[in-house]
Amino acid sequence: KAVLRLQKKYHRMILRGVNRNIAVTAIARELACFVWGSRNRTYSIKMLMNRKKSQKKLFFSKTLEFLEHYLPDQVLKSRNTVETYRDALTVFRRYVTDIRHLSIRSFGFEDCTHDFLLSYIEFLKQSGNAETTCNNRLAAIRAYLWYAADSDISLQTVALTASRVPFLKVPKLTREVISEEALKALL
Repeated sequence: KAVLRLQKKYHRMILRGVNRNIAVTAIARELACFVWGSRNRTYSIKMLMNRKKSQKKLFFSKTLEFLEHYLPDQVLKSRNTVETYRDALTVFRRYVTDIRHLSIRSFGFEDCTHDFLLSYIEFLKQSGNAETTCNNRLAAIRAYLWYAADSDISLQTVALTASRVPFLKVPKLTREVISEEALKALL
């Protein structure tokens, strides 16, 4: 892979009109640095790849983009809707930090499991929130996760898992209807 990358870089430099000797020197210098770095363990492709894989994607790392740019500018949500999403994510953050005693500096997307969201909904319900409020909070988290998954395909499974968390059943309201006799009396 390194040889192909260096060849590609060399050909790009030549096509840009760089002197052949300068291009060869630049490629040789880069190769020498790579060999020196791998000998001294300061630069290793495997180390870089492992470091990249081990970096945890923090759950709240994309909230600013989501609330400030995506919702109002791309999906054209109203200011009140954006505030509702902001409130929902704030309540979720407080649940993570205050109730579950997890740090937002270590709470990642993969920590937002099906069971975690079920316990969050149960917490909301026990705190006296109506079913519709619980459902709105869950919908906001789902929307945020789908937004994150659109920008990073590795988060797709997290968004799919969240989409399988069921909404609470909302009791239907029965509305009183005026009888025909009462309506005639009013008219």
